[in-house]
Amino acid sequence: MENTENTVQKKGRGGARKGAGRKPLPGAYMTTIILTEALRPKIKRLGGSKWIRHQIEIAEEPQTLNTQVKEIPPEAMLVSQPPTNVSLPLADFGAQTGTLSPAESYLNGSIDLNSFVISDASNTFFVKVSGDSMDRAGVEQGDLLVVERQRKAQHGDIVVMRINNEFTVKRLYQKDNVVKLVPESSNPVFKEIVPNQVDSWYLVGVVTFVIKKL
Repeated sequence: MENTENTVQKKGRGGARKGAGRKPLPGAYMTTIILTEALRPKIKRLGGSKWIRHQIEIAEEPQTLNTQVKEIPPEAMLVSQPPTNVSLPLADFGAQTGTLSPAESYLNGSIDLNSFVISDASNTFFVKVSGDSMDRAGVEQGDLLVVERQRKAQHGDIVVMRINNEFTVKRLYQKDNVVKLVPESSNPVFKEIVPNQVDSWYLVGVVTFVIKKL
């Protein structure tokens, strides 16, 4: 009889209790997303649930960008296709002096601009510049920025930052426990941006190259 009672008591303790498990944050809701095996490592590399929430925010919230970049579309955060290799002749005039002769050869191999400016295609996207908050750094209206998402931002890097619901391109100052975004502009209207407790800062990526049309 004792064994039977003990067995019943043990069974009674089994199973999930009502209300057990992790509680959602106030005002937050939990949902489930079904992923394939191929997508699991990609989502994890991009940032997991934080990245997914960011996609929802930028897809649903209207962006008011009054600083440097008009808009970063949701598809810019998706994994891109491998770039096409296009190798073109590379001319070398650096060692030449005097008058150039058409009979001489100035070719020094070839270069593929995709491989030159893109080190990680799956984490790279382009942003077209609007505004003059970084013109003294060579980032001007109409320029095309090459931005790498997974690169760790260092002191002195030019970064694309999302502050609350706005995007901006600035020089990152991160030294002696001080973090701020510094404009390099000929226009005195642009001021340094310092985070406060109510701001939400999100590093979109680090600018690695500036492509400009002359």
